[in-house]
Amino acid sequence: MSRIEIIKPDPSIDALLRSVKSAGSGYTPFFTANEELYLELEDEFQVPNFQIHHDVREEAPSPRYREDLRGLMQQLGERLPRIFQGLRYFFDPAEILRPSFFRLFRAEDCLYLYLLHIDLVPRPGIHRQMSRGSNEETPAYSSSKLFIEADMIPIEEIEGDDENPEVCRVRRSVSDTWIGETGRGYYVQGIWLDRELTKFFTKLFLPEGARTYPYYPLSCKYQAVCHSLYSLEPKRLEQACEIAHQARLFIDPHLEAIQNALRADEFSTELPIFRKLRAELPEELAHYWERLRLVPFLNDRDMKEFRIED
Repeated sequence: MSRIEIIKPDPSIDALLRSVKSAGSGYTPFFTANEELYLELEDEFQVPNFQIHHDVREEAPSPRYREDLRGLMQQLGERLPRIFQGLRYFFDPAEILRPSFFRLFRAEDCLYLYLLHIDLVPRPGIHRQMSRGSNEETPAYSSSKLFIEADMIPIEEIEGDDENPEVCRVRRSVSDTWIGETGRGYYVQGIWLDRELTKFFTKLFLPEGARTYPYYPLSCKYQAVCHSLYSLEPKRLEQACEIAHQARLFIDPHLEAIQNALRADEFSTELPIFRKLRAELPEELAHYWERLRLVPFLNDRDMKEFRIED
């Protein structure tokens, strides 16, 4: 996808988040064994029964959806005011259970879109169900675990202006990542380079021997070099934008060579192009993630998870 449409149907949510006066509470980021990022909050929040279906041709959610989302964001804004500080809500008709929030950043003369999704899909065994769902609506639940996805994405240009963007066109530097197919019949699966590129980008900047699975700081998304985030306070976002910019400027001139190498062989730190770039890595990029650790442990359901420490 080369364009991200910013549909803003409910400015009252932005106003609500701006009006929150709470000091908030702390949170700790974790990854599940399924590579899902969540924030463990000190206080639980409650998610109501959300309507499941929405006509993707409609650019505005139903009045009930807006009311339910405002109630949820009141709770999250009070618990995590700094995380939502300066962000604005927009509506994605295809992702009604993943509300989106954004902010534009600049590094030198380049634009970056900070895009935060909160994932409201109920997870049995993780969330505590409060009322049953149906074919039309999700179960209501309470939880202290907020599942999210957050990225810093390079932007080529916007339609509108910095204050009111309508469309953000992604600065794509990765060509078509389709390689081919594997399997037969109903078991045919596509083979894409995205995962291998993500491994390459991440290993390139991490200290040698660092183990950060399942977190990949630099990833291939939207056919671009993006920075995946877990620490979401305003100061960390400014730093993340600058690092994303430096990393992209370093990688982009070599992307054709990197893709050609990965089409011929699986990713390895012994690839000549990897070793060449590793030797040329700027000092600031080489040390930015040196304190990052992911500590595995078993949760209260004896399932493996990873706590992020930096």
